[in-house]
Amino acid sequence: MNKPCLALVTSTMGKNIGLKLWSSIVERLDSSMVKLEGIVVPEEANQLSHCSQRIVIVATGGTEQGIIKLAERSNSLVLIAHKYYNSLPATLEAISLISNNIGNIVSIEIADDETAITSIVSKTLRVYSAIEKLRNARFGLIGGVSEWLVYSRLEPGYLESKLGAKLIYVPLEELVEEYQGVKVEDDLPLKIAGSAKSIYVDVGSIRDALKIYKAIEAIIENYSLDGVSIKCFDLIKSTGITACLALSLLNTRGFPASCEGDIPLLISMAMGTWLTSKPVFMGNIAFIDEDSIHIAHCTAPLIGPYTLNTHFESDLSVGVRVDYPVGEKATLFRVDPGLNKLRVISGVIGEAEYSGKWCRTQIRVKTGNPWELIKKPMGNHYALLIGDYTSELTIMGRILGLEVEEV
Repeated sequence: MNKPCLALVTSTMGKNIGLKLWSSIVERLDSSMVKLEGIVVPEEANQLSHCSQRIVIVATGGTEQGIIKLAERSNSLVLIAHKYYNSLPATLEAISLISNNIGNIVSIEIADDETAITSIVSKTLRVYSAIEKLRNARFGLIGGVSEWLVYSRLEPGYLESKLGAKLIYVPLEELVEEYQGVKVEDDLPLKIAGSAKSIYVDVGSIRDALKIYKAIEAIIENYSLDGVSIKCFDLIKSTGITACLALSLLNTRGFPASCEGDIPLLISMAMGTWLTSKPVFMGNIAFIDEDSIHIAHCTAPLIGPYTLNTHFESDLSVGVRVDYPVGEKATLFRVDPGLNKLRVISGVIGEAEYSGKWCRTQIRVKTGNPWELIKKPMGNHYALLIGDYTSELTIMGRILGLEVEEV
């Protein structure tokens, strides 16, 4: 991995200010993730080498020429201004020219103090790390794409040309063959059942669902995959068993896994997982009302109390209901199949009355403008993260060349 570069630009008169700020930030930072370029004055900025991904801290005013020179030597540039020493005025003056002439600024961040600056640098480094993993990822598609996903489709060659990631097709028969030969330890179904809040299925159904989990694990190992999606309804037809529990367990451990062969959603889940190291939930947009988006699916990472029930549509095998934490901030997001746009929605998990007429895991996300999903539709599946990651996803999307739409 080519490390991102970190520089601090200061005026010659403000060099002591820059030195103090740089020392304070570096001692707080994990320097193993970044190439430290040090303190730069405008007259010396053209001596720095080209860097694909650069973060620049603007320490003082009088740095406009330095900012411009560093922008010219960067593919993508994140600028951090702070509260004092005319940092923001200099940043605004420089970016007004750069935005028109160079166009490689992906984010402008503002911080109050050294702690906040360090936090922004660390956040941006996580973004660059996630992008590196995404561009080198191998995603598996088991069985193909579900017929009803008429919009959410992505060709392997197109994915590789846009992002660099590879898409590998795996026949469903290969998964079924692995399932037939796999063994599950006797205590594993009892462990999964014993940790559940409620159970409406028998231990045999749990064991069979775990055999699918082990079979998918074998496929992942055989093909060296970094993420996986499965045409799960065809699996039900072949075996009478769902992949819901398997995908739930994969996402719980931080391995991106989507239902129905939805590759654009798998890309979205991978972005969220690798950016935050948190499990991501894939859900249908089940309903929208005046202040909320309700999403539902029969699989979710086991981040809270959970119930083992049957799969909603088929009433077979095992589906998972997870109780998400009411009052916590949440982020809904997804990329479009053309990999041109990233939509990000921030909200709060709200109280919701459970319905037997939706998929098992049901989450109400209270947000400001839910009707945008109807006015500007972008498929039926969205990814969900606990926490507000709007800023990180926005930076990531812009570096990837996506139009970022914050709802």
